[in-house]
This record gives sequence, structure tokens and C-alpha cells, in this order.
Amino acid sequence: YAEADNFTYVLLKNGERKGMVNLWYSYEDYKHKANRMLKDYCVESGLKVIDFFDYMPNEYEYMKERIYKEFA
Repeated sequence: YAEADNFTYVLLKNGERKGMVNLWYSYEDYKHKANRMLKDYCVESGLKVIDFFDYMPNEYEYMKERIYKEFA
């Protein structure tokens, strides 16, 4: 058993949590059961969660577009 990893970033608006952004270094970490359960809990609680992977070509504009789309 392993505990879930910490979120990479928490996005706030007027001091209220609006969502989480995770940067994963491997797919194995991403699919870890505790991490998936934490993501499911956040979504069920009304918090959006988006994931990026370090090994993918996450260009600045792509990341910016995804973040604005989800949290604007």
C-alpha cells in the first residue's frame, strides 16, 4: 500500500480552491490506485483536476490553453 502523491499545483480564485493540476513523471505514478482515488474524490467534490506528463511535449501554449479551458 502507498499513499497518494501530493498535487503539483492548486488553483485558487478569491481564496477558494477551484482545481488541481498534476505533473506526472511516469504513467506508473499516474495510474497508482491511491492517486486515482484522490482524483476521483476531487472530481466528485466539484474540483476539476487536469494532468500533464513530463515525458510528453507539453508546449507552453498547449498547457495554457488546457488550464484556461478548464478553470476560466
